[in-house]
Amino acid sequence: VIGCGTVAKVHAYHFIEKGVKVVGFSDISDQQLLKFRELFGDVKTYTDYKEMIENEKPNVVSICTPPVLHKEQVLYCAERGIDILCEKPISTDLQALKEMVEMCKKSGVTLGIMLPRRYYNNSKATKNVLEKNLLGKLKEVSFILNCNKGQDYYQTTWRGKKESTGGGVLMSQSIHSIDQLIYMLGLKPVAVKGKVRTTRSYLEIEDEAEGEIEFENGLRVKIKASANSDRLWQGITTLKGEKGIIILDSAKTLAWEFPQNEEPISFPEEENEKVPEKIKPIYYGPGHQKVIHDFIHSLEEGSRHRVEAENSIDAMKVIIGIYKSSENGGCWINLSELK
Repeated sequence: VIGCGTVAKVHAYHFIEKGVKVVGFSDISDQQLLKFRELFGDVKTYTDYKEMIENEKPNVVSICTPPVLHKEQVLYCAERGIDILCEKPISTDLQALKEMVEMCKKSGVTLGIMLPRRYYNNSKATKNVLEKNLLGKLKEVSFILNCNKGQDYYQTTWRGKKESTGGGVLMSQSIHSIDQLIYMLGLKPVAVKGKVRTTRSYLEIEDEAEGEIEFENGLRVKIKASANSDRLWQGITTLKGEKGIIILDSAKTLAWEFPQNEEPISFPEEENEKVPEKIKPIYYGPGHQKVIHDFIHSLEEGSRHRVEAENSIDAMKVIIGIYKSSENGGCWINLSELK
């Protein structure tokens, strides 16, 4: 495991419960490494991830560092034939993301990304509904995120910094539901417009955003996101069609109304991951377990991982496109022109 912050505990926990032996933790902070030794027992720790890799020779690495560090770490591991599961976003730069994808293909290694919403029961069921056209022609699709990210959340060395994160409520939080939308719709986004705002003096990144995504079939999806809500997390995705409506709140399903056919698609069960709070804080959503278990399965069976890095390119184009639109007064940006 490279990087021993909060999410690294979740990665390690789910790898271990699946019978994978964690042979090393790496972090630049001795204090963090001590916490991980206390939590996970007698595992070797390193302040230099390269030394860890050379000494331990792992089959897989889990990268849990800030986005600005991902490219160097992914390329280093790929060159050594090590399969990789990386936290989102893998990169905040499209060219760097494509370079990592190509290097991993060339090296024959899997590069997975932690985007759990593709694994939610309601995501898979909604995708099935849309593929069977049970909602009819979509008339209105939207995503509204209201979450609370207070000053304490940003009091790390990197979370509030543009250089290290690439962005705020769009890049760090909304990316999950933007990717979920693209997955469920099964359509390619072709253009975006939007505006972002920074309302706090100590932030370099946006804490509010709004925009619109146009898909290849002409469908337009409105999105709005704020990190200034009094709600811990509420992410409402609405899909309204000629025949019915589906409303999701992250892993919850609030509305499931449409005419069924001879093979009914039942109301999706909510995710139920039982993880100790000392491992996974309450503000984390579910799904990490499914991503990691599928990642392990794909390596064992030689199959495709559902969320390989290449799958995240469209979501990244949407976010980067909205940033570019905001810089240019909110005009439409053609995503095919983003490099």
